Amino acid sequence: MTLGLNFCYGQRTNLPDELFGFRLGQYKSVIINELGQPNSTQELEDSTFVEFYYVSRDSSSYVGFQYLATQGNPIYAIQLSGKKVDRLFYGINLGDSDKKLESQFGKPEKILTQDFNERPAITWMYEKLNISILLIDNKIESLRIWDNYEQKDYNHPTIEDLLAIIKTRNKSKIADILSPGLEIYYCDKVITWKNSFYKDIYLERSSVMDFIINDDYGLVTLVRKKDLVNDLNLRVVTGTGTFPVYKFPNDNLISELVLKYEQGHYKIWEIKYRCEN
Repeated sequence: MTLGLNFCYGQRTNLPDELFGFRLGQYKSVIINELGQPNSTQELEDSTFVEFYYVSRDSSSYVGFQYLATQGNPIYAIQLSGKKVDRLFYGINLGDSDKKLESQFGKPEKILTQDFNERPAITWMYEKLNISILLIDNKIESLRIWDNYEQKDYNHPTIEDLLAIIKTRNKSKIADILSPGLEIYYCDKVITWKNSFYKDIYLERSSVMDFIINDDYGLVTLVRKKDLVNDLNLRVVTGTGTFPVYKFPNDNLISELVLKYEQGHYKIWEIKYRCEN
């Protein structure tokens, strides 16, 4: 299955944030929950660390997750190397030719020459997209994406924008307005991503997606409100950012949505419910 491009409130963008089913910003706990303990770990000079997992029986293919040493250990970068895998990246796969790569992404801004496992290799750098792709003998050997998007757009979606996407019930489109660090406060429970985006969205019947499209208690219930009242507040956290907060004073189920800027646009970061005492 080809993972879709980001859906930014009705328009496609070119900001890659997902590789091998996992999304930049997801916490280390979801990796361990789905893949278990890593096969190896490497500590880098910038105090970040990379954990590697074999994803083929012969250990010829592996995925590496680079984490930031902050709360939750969010994924900063994802690298996939080796032979073909069962999940495509924007229509390309390991082992594909440089011609197919160029047809998908165009020419890179920079090309680097290096050695990889004692073999001559070149790396195509798409710096505007935060993608680097290593090729050996004109074939894709490794894919890497990373998260250092600079916030340039401070416009946030309206509640109408968000609900229009939720109304489609298209899981791919909905996933792109959900933060990889999403937390849902439902009574005395906190619901978060348990697995990769790919698994939680497309394979799991009970996941955070259920709190979006469930007809009885999901966000989709707001779509049916004829006179939905919402108050917008801006929560400013020094050194962290500005968080738009939509409050629903007249809804008896959902009390507020909090948005956070990630990978190029604002996404739903927190959902808070009202509960009877």
